[in-house]
Amino acid sequence: MEAVSKIKGCPSRVRGDHGTENGHVAAFQNFLAERESFIYGPSTRNQRIESFWYILRRQCCQVWIEKLGVLVDDGLYNGDLLDKNLIQYCCMSVFQNELIDVMTTWNIHQIHPTKNRNCPHGRPMIMYMIPTSYETRSYRIEVDQDKVDVCKTECIFKQDQICDEDIWDLCGIYMKDNALSLPTSLDTAIALYKILRDLFHEDI
Repeated sequence: MEAVSKIKGCPSRVRGDHGTENGHVAAFQNFLAERESFIYGPSTRNQRIESFWYILRRQCCQVWIEKLGVLVDDGLYNGDLLDKNLIQYCCMSVFQNELIDVMTTWNIHQIHPTKNRNCPHGRPMIMYMIPTSYETRSYRIEVDQDKVDVCKTECIFKQDQICDEDIWDLCGIYMKDNALSLPTSLDTAIALYKILRDLFHEDI
């Protein structure tokens, strides 16, 4: 909804699988576009998104999966409320920044021409911003802000506190008392997680 508000429109069509979250996406899309414009289909039938998932995992997610998995193997994460919230506190902002880096790299990379005339080529950001340069048009559907506001009432937006409020406050106290710094990488996030986890367990 934030993106829809920013560009004052929604896509002409959206495709997704039958995942739980996509039921909400489909309802929003059809409501905003004022027609049935959400296409259901298995992700395995969408080669482009499957290819992108591979790129995302290779460039960003795989190292997170492996290093967080080591915490489980070493008995430093058991999935309880404290551990989940400490991971969120220590890792979420770092992970979000890495996702933004991947997004930026993808949006400015060069898609090379192929023999398939129906396959676009160029830089995604330029293709999106100046579609007429590629002999096409914008497929954005203008939407009424009142409709966007209705959809927003059904959304839960990301808060500054990315974990349980009480744990967030306690982490802030531990950080200040022990002169700890916010993490800037996966390794420093995991190091902070281990320190905070020990501090919590000492006081429990």
